[in-house]
Amino acid sequence: MTHEIRIFDADADYEMVSEWWGAHKREAVPLAILPKLGVIVTQDGKDVAAMWVYLDNSVGVCFLEYGVARPKIGLMRMRAAMAVGVDFLKRHVAELDYGVMLVRVVPAFARLFKGIGFSSGDSGLVCMAGLTSAKESRVKT
Repeated sequence: MTHEIRIFDADADYEMVSEWWGAHKREAVPLAILPKLGVIVTQDGKDVAAMWVYLDNSVGVCFLEYGVARPKIGLMRMRAAMAVGVDFLKRHVAELDYGVMLVRVVPAFARLFKGIGFSSGDSGLVCMAGLTSAKESRVKT
């Protein structure tokens, strides 16, 4: 398999990755919250995976997010594409002085990420998200 990496182009790629998320029974991540640093991985000229990285602006930590693969490409092809994309992004952010990359994955992907240099943290934690705007807050006092 021949792999190539290209930078995510919202105009050309967002509809495609939205369809991939939908095919995996996931909601599409809104374009407005996707980080600027995103990549598309191709295998033998065909787009097969996408992922993005948030870069923290205060310390050398970044967050790999929203990885998605083309539906029905097969487990081995998907794993190879994800590994190539992660490797590219790890090298890229290292050049920007980011020394730690964090990732949240479903259990099925944990083995893949352990195989490419990640270690598990406290499995008792639950990752949650909330809006920061006071107008949007639903907190009752």
